[in-house]
Amino acid sequence: MRLTRIYQPQALNTGQIVSLTKEAAGHLIRVLRLQVGDEFIVFNGKAGEFRAIIIELNKSMVKVKLGKFDAVNRESSLQITLAQAVLRSDKMDYMLQKAVELGVTRFIPLLTAHSSLKLAPERWQKRSLHWQGVMLAACEQSGRTRLPKLENPMTFDVATTSIKADQRIILQPCAKQTINSLAQCQSVVLLVGPEGGWSENELKCARVADYSPIQVGPRVLRAETAGLAAGSIVHSLYVDL
Repeated sequence: MRLTRIYQPQALNTGQIVSLTKEAAGHLIRVLRLQVGDEFIVFNGKAGEFRAIIIELNKSMVKVKLGKFDAVNRESSLQITLAQAVLRSDKMDYMLQKAVELGVTRFIPLLTAHSSLKLAPERWQKRSLHWQGVMLAACEQSGRTRLPKLENPMTFDVATTSIKADQRIILQPCAKQTINSLAQCQSVVLLVGPEGGWSENELKCARVADYSPIQVGPRVLRAETAGLAAGSIVHSLYVDL
């Protein structure tokens, strides 16, 4: 039986007694209805994971003892940065969840000319905390042992000039080059536009920054699926599964 996985943001060691965060405790007690003596997996996103056993609980608290450490590594050898134009809430959540499952290592929310979501500066922090929660839940579900990095939202021009990678790609449905024609690499950045597409100025900035315009097939994909499709293709081409 596959054991439940729970993230804990602290240093962990075999034999350690750990009081789970309020959110994790509530999930184990009220949703999964675990009891004293039940086992699950604990990880902190640094590497590997621990088997844990519940030794004490009440309505709002769970204490566990950490057992054997497993140095399992389920991370991809290909470092993928997904720079995605900010989408409306449900679409952005879906994209983040699936991209974590597929092994993306770094996310950059892009502020573009045609982005459908416009927020005041003080609201971006709240939105970023929400996105971080979506990513943590996806890590728990998918078995990842390292947390992908979520950057602060960036404007298009800042992102294109600051991101470093072996291959730099901007997705365009009308591009002549296909993604499977790229040379093998160890790191790649994928720029994915909003529902309204890229502006002419953004395409010019990408060309100046040496981004290759790439298409992922003959059909036009939605903004929330284009990056996922590209990431999947890159993984299948360049990573031993």
